[in-house]
Amino acid sequence: MATIPTIPGFTVGQLLGAASLQSLADMATFLSAKSGGWFQAHQSVAQSIANATDVAITFPTEDVDTDGGHSTSSNTSRYTAQTSGQYWVSGAYHSTGAATDYGAWIRKNGTGGAFAYSRCARPSSGDCYLPVGPVLVPMTTGDYVEPCQS
Repeated sequence: MATIPTIPGFTVGQLLGAASLQSLADMATFLSAKSGGWFQAHQSVAQSIANATDVAITFPTEDVDTDGGHSTSSNTSRYTAQTSGQYWVSGAYHSTGAATDYGAWIRKNGTGGAFAYSRCARPSSGDCYLPVGPVLVPMTTGDYVEPCQS
């Protein structure tokens, strides 16, 4: 992660020396640097999920992927960090069908612990909509997040 440079202080009429000019250049470089990418995808085909089964939700269709962290051909449920940093992650899940409770969450690196979780208790048949997040997830290059449902 980039270090935030110190903002230099100046007085009226001060001549700028090499150190002051370098401080200004460091600040300009920091402010103009890419702050992070944008990824958005959706399911274009329904995914069948058995009851009481934890399943990663797949995204075969990308809307935008500025950093190339998602593949539409392998591991389509994952977004993989291309740079280390803090990532805002959110999603929404929609289910139709039988009267069943559904849960949706975001997990990191394919393991348990949910970074964000939503549950839909449905007493009769009908649709279930679950927003998940947004949540801030710390990731290093190669870490991945994926949405899951059960």
